[in-house]
Amino acid sequence: MAGSPALDEHIGEAVKAEAAHADFEKLQRLGALADAAEFRKNSPELFKQMVDNMTEDGHLENVFVDHMTFTEALTQAGVTPEKLPDVASQLTEAAHTQGDVRIPTSDYLTHVAGTPLEQSLLPHLKIDPMGKTYKEAQEFYQTQDAQLKEQAAKIADQ
Repeated sequence: MAGSPALDEHIGEAVKAEAAHADFEKLQRLGALADAAEFRKNSPELFKQMVDNMTEDGHLENVFVDHMTFTEALTQAGVTPEKLPDVASQLTEAAHTQGDVRIPTSDYLTHVAGTPLEQSLLPHLKIDPMGKTYKEAQEFYQTQDAQLKEQAAKIADQ
């Protein structure tokens, strides 16, 4: 059927947008749980180690954010990159490649959750490095109707 590659691409983007929405909610819940955990407040290094152990199988091991967004969020929150050493070491390379910064989930839940930095970063995080962020998903949803109508018109004209 003519026009189906564009439709397939649109469906693929819709699937990514749905996943981004679900991931946003998951990160929001995890952040709230971490923020409420007395264990984290009393022993942040043990909390971090516990999260590392829980994610070492590759399940939600990292979250990803665009390097520019991350740098701006750090500045706005008054946080230095050194607070997240695994992340600080990536910033120069990410700036050169225009890529994402990988934040270990253990660092995110130990040092970022429940802070102003989390509020700045959360809409820009993604669990899948090839996926969408919540913000990108919202932008996709806003333009979805127009894109579908455009694709339908192209298919009808063929």
